[in-house]
Parts: sequence; C-alpha cells; structure tokens
Amino acid sequence: MLILKSKLIFLENPKCGSSTLRHYFKQIPDSDRIFKSMEKINECSGIHDPNYIHCTLKAAIIKLRELALDPDEFTFICAIREPYTRVKSALNYHRVLVNRRMQTDEFIKTRIVTTIAKDYRFFEKYKIHHLIKCETINSDLAELNIQYKLGLTINLSTKINSKGFAKPIQLANEHIAMINHAYHEDFIDGDYKKIIPDDLPRKVKSRISNVNIFRWMATPLDKKQDKGT
Repeated sequence: MLILKSKLIFLENPKCGSSTLRHYFKQIPDSDRIFKSMEKINECSGIHDPNYIHCTLKAAIIKLRELALDPDEFTFICAIREPYTRVKSALNYHRVLVNRRMQTDEFIKTRIVTTIAKDYRFFEKYKIHHLIKCETINSDLAELNIQYKLGLTINLSTKINSKGFAKPIQLANEHIAMINHAYHEDFIDGDYKKIIPDDLPRKVKSRISNVNIFRWMATPLDKKQDKGT
C-alpha cells in the first residue's frame, strides 16, 4: 500500500501485477509519500495489517484513521486480473515458494476462497474508485497519469509474469463455481467472461446454492492465523 500527499492510495491486490506496478510507482519521490507498506513483512501478520504489502482496503482505512486523516478525502486505486488466470498464477507461485505438492482443490478452498477477494475492494461504505486491468496495464496507467496528473513514465511490458512455473492447471467444475463466486465483482467490473459449468453434478449444484460451500470465507482471521495460513 502506498499513501500519497495528493490523497491517492494504491493497494497491491495479490497476483495482479503487483511487482510491475510497484516498479512503476517507485518513480514517486519519498517526499510525496505519507505511508508505504513494508515489502518483507509476513502475510501471517494478517491481510488487514497496513504494514503488509498486499493489505486490504480495510487496512487502508485503519491506517488513515490512525494518521487522523479522513478516508472520504482519498481516492483508492488497485489492479484486477482475469480471475481464472489469477488463481492459476497464485497456485503455481505457492507451489514454487511454499509447498510444491499443494493440490488445486486444497489451495482454492484454503487459500483463495478464505482470502475473501471483496476485502481488497470494499470495506464499510468505501470502495476502490479506480481499477487497473492487468491485461491493459499500459493504457490504463496512461489514463491514470492524465486523470490524476501523476507525470510518471510508462514503459512496462503488457505481459504480467508469474514468479511460479507455467505449469498447466486444470480447474474442476466446483473450483470454477467457487472462483465465480469469490471474484464476482471482478468479473463484472473487468468485463471478464465467466465459465458456466453446465455439467455440475447435482450435489455440487445444491452446495453452490448453499452458503456453506463458502463457509471458509466466514472464518475469523485469527482462527486462520492459528492454522498457520
């Protein structure tokens, strides 16, 4: 997270070109910054910790209030990415750095769904004002430059590279249903096409209509931390 004196806040949505955008925003001088999250802090500190580099919108509001600043006066900006590609990238990255034996089903249920994608874009009455799509990053940043008079140089690759291996990952119907639910707002606002699995088994369909299929999303953060997530 980067908070600027110009009352702009940039949030680093995980697996949405964060490293690329971080390099871009390095052009902003320290004198124009109010606060910057620490790159090395461990995720287990909590996604709502303002010091965590991939912190949520809730964390941004918390930090502004700590600094006695009015969140209503700030503009919030973050990137989004085609959800299926994003999840596959996250899984590959996890397999490289954490657990190479991690199964797709376990990862989506314990790492993706529990993250609660909405937390990165919505909190209380607040929401992200400006979205950058990874797929059109150059043109979106050009628009950002003009709209907010940033005066930054745009010289980025339009290809968002994952730090993980480009290993093919197959998503089952149940996984697709979970991703569709978790990233619903991203599909809409990014104009991404949802895959609608027509051949879901009856028992899976009934589970999809039941909020219990996403019971992981309601798990309090402290309990997730106790499990080492």
